[in-house]
Amino acid sequence: MADSESSVQSRPEPNTTTSNPARKSRPSILRDPVVRRLAFFAGALVVLYLVTILAALVMGVVGSDVPRTRLAVSLTAAEKKTVDAPSDPEAWAEYARLLMADGQKSKAQSVIDQASEVVDQSASQTLLAAQANLHYENRRYAEAISTSDKVRAKLKAYHAKRLGDPKSDESKGKEIHPNYYEVLILKAECLVKMDDTKAAEAVLTEYLKAKPTAADVLIRRGDLRAELKDTKGAKADYNTALKYLPDNTAALEGLKKIGAN
Repeated sequence: MADSESSVQSRPEPNTTTSNPARKSRPSILRDPVVRRLAFFAGALVVLYLVTILAALVMGVVGSDVPRTRLAVSLTAAEKKTVDAPSDPEAWAEYARLLMADGQKSKAQSVIDQASEVVDQSASQTLLAAQANLHYENRRYAEAISTSDKVRAKLKAYHAKRLGDPKSDESKGKEIHPNYYEVLILKAECLVKMDDTKAAEAVLTEYLKAKPTAADVLIRRGDLRAELKDTKGAKADYNTALKYLPDNTAALEGLKKIGAN
């Protein structure tokens, strides 16, 4: 019996010789349902954050200088062109025009001022024409008209001077710069804004003496003549415009409005 008891006492208890009590595994904290929910929520937030950052990078909102709109792309290209061709007044004027279109009028004025100091615009007066447009955008119509007149006076003087040089392109038939006529359109629109329709009609008449086939200007003068109750003159303008732009919607609608279709 004693041998039996000794045998039993000497038999090792299960696991006591193979396991270290200090290394005994503990229940996982993730078994707690509250902890599991918190861990899942935290993981979801991390995933959502990463997805948001990725989407922002793709859309160009975060960490990217790539323009996100067509106008922004054009602005970037125009600004680069002024750097590449700093003596080109057309490049500066285009940059200013795009800034105006983007609502950055103060910056457009700075660009015009900066370029006007260093660019020779004798042949085009492009920057001065841009200034006239900026005055118009700022609703300073009297200033826009005054600046438009300066553009035309300078271009006319330059063209006359060049005509006297037998080696110049002007003496061989080159016409005055298109800005001479473009600011006439601007002047007419300023007069319309100032409620002087009669004067605006006269300005467009001056334009059409030089460019009688300008259908869009004929239609615009027709509209002004219709406002002035000059039905006969408006009808003639609309019909003449239709010779150059058959089935033009604006001309046909003009005729309909005055009852002449």
